[in-house]
Amino acid sequence: MEVWDFASIEFTVCVQNADGDNLLDKDVPDNILDEDIYLEYNGKNMEMEVWNGSRYNPAYWYGLILQEDGVNMPCLHIGQFDVLSRHDECVLHIGGRSYKMAFDAEIKKHDVAITFHFDGKSHKHPNTKPTYYIVVE
Repeated sequence: MEVWDFASIEFTVCVQNADGDNLLDKDVPDNILDEDIYLEYNGKNMEMEVWNGSRYNPAYWYGLILQEDGVNMPCLHIGQFDVLSRHDECVLHIGGRSYKMAFDAEIKKHDVAITFHFDGKSHKHPNTKPTYYIVVE
């Protein structure tokens, strides 16, 4: 009997200004943490939560979290999506800006080819947890 395990999908989004400063860091002047940040998914709005956990990737659907554990650069984590659904999408809202993201997975026996879509651009990515950078001016 064969057992297959497919990695779940998670989007990581880093938000920076034109100088490369991390706008999700509470110590950075003019950060965006006071703006309304939420995820629109399956017809529901999910508010961002702050997670200070020691584990990089919790093994469940957690929606939208800001990971600020004091070790890694603060980034937004969105997920986890089930790769076996083959397609899913959501919209990240930061203040008055919105960013559509989705994935399409093609599964052939042991091989999984995933195309990620983020803010109007598409690409295949070998990792199930791609990182995207948004520049806010």
